[in-house]
Amino acid sequence: PTFSSFAKISGLNEGLLPPIGTMLIDSAPPAISGVVTRSEFGHQIVRWVTGESATSKVVYGRTNAVNQVATVIGYSDQHRVLLADLIPEETYYFYIISEDRAGNATTNTLDGTYYRFVAPRPASALLVYNPESLFAEGGLLSDSPYPGIESWTGVLDELGIDYEVWDVGEQSRTPLLDELKAYRTVLWRPEELTAPSPGFLTALNGYVKGGGGLFVASFDLPTRLKEMNQTNFLGDVLHVASAQEDLGATVLSGVPGDPIGGGIQVDLDYSEFPSGLVIELLGIVWENGPDHLTAKTDAAPVFLEETGRTVGVRYPRTGADSAGRVV
Repeated sequence: PTFSSFAKISGLNEGLLPPIGTMLIDSAPPAISGVVTRSEFGHQIVRWVTGESATSKVVYGRTNAVNQVATVIGYSDQHRVLLADLIPEETYYFYIISEDRAGNATTNTLDGTYYRFVAPRPASALLVYNPESLFAEGGLLSDSPYPGIESWTGVLDELGIDYEVWDVGEQSRTPLLDELKAYRTVLWRPEELTAPSPGFLTALNGYVKGGGGLFVASFDLPTRLKEMNQTNFLGDVLHVASAQEDLGATVLSGVPGDPIGGGIQVDLDYSEFPSGLVIELLGIVWENGPDHLTAKTDAAPVFLEETGRTVGVRYPRTGADSAGRVV
């Protein structure tokens, strides 16, 4: 409604002056529509739309006495709230609340009853795949494509592992800690020529400390971490004491008797990697790419190259214990 503003001045016959301005007062709560839920990466996502910018809150629980709250800070007319730490295959009930900037709040139920969903059971593993942007379509080296995601998914399919894929190029961001926590194992393929975001390194640190299993395969991750002054991640999360860059490997062998690597021996095939004049001018020799590693005292070598130098580390070493596991 619109109200006129009047001023009353004593000493002027107690009269009212003419209106000197108007003020708009918003007393209407935001209209809610389009409430949907869907399973994404082991979690339940609740989405809805409001007719104006408003807050996002979901109140939920496993009975009609809902008592858990998930909130996204800020105002928007397109709402997305992630519900984490759900019990798989349990039925949950929820309703939503949105409040506009004037403090008008509204809630929405389904004809007077709560919405409901069945919590998803996440896959065993999440593959976090960072494509090589320089070699992708539109990149500086796009004429010579880099081996794609199928080099990972093909092996996982052959092994029969239940997994989901987080393609950072498609998602336009890396997963958050709450998104990682749904999975028993995270497989991370970092981009070789671009440093990972500090936020994702923090999420991985929290994931491992919380009991998650992390597998990382990379040529240049130690170099990228050094460039961004994140060597604490190299030591505290990957449990690598030091790395000698670009010493190479053409054969990968598991440490004899190791519970993870024992019995493995493969020739490394670089034939699918980019080649040509530009690669030669840049001085890239893929066989020289792997770094040689030194494990911290609480970790152990798991993979060796042809001369017996360590190119893979596992944590914790045999005889030690940890909530999380890393290779």
